[in-house]
Amino acid sequence: MEPPGNYNDQMAPPEEDIEVECLHCGQRYCAHEMRYERRPEYSRDVLWWCKNPLCNGAGFDWDIFDVRQLEL
Repeated sequence: MEPPGNYNDQMAPPEEDIEVECLHCGQRYCAHEMRYERRPEYSRDVLWWCKNPLCNGAGFDWDIFDVRQLEL
């Protein structure tokens, strides 16, 4: 599924490619690796998910954070 053309989505990763960490699985990766998809087992909505398909972490600044924020 293609993400929306604009990044007004509050859960979308930032345009700047930064290192992020998912609070659910603890995995670190580049923000551009977040996946925009529907995962019916977790939600009926299309969301930005952790890159790990087995993780239910979703949304930048919700479950997935800039590692610089976590290290403060």
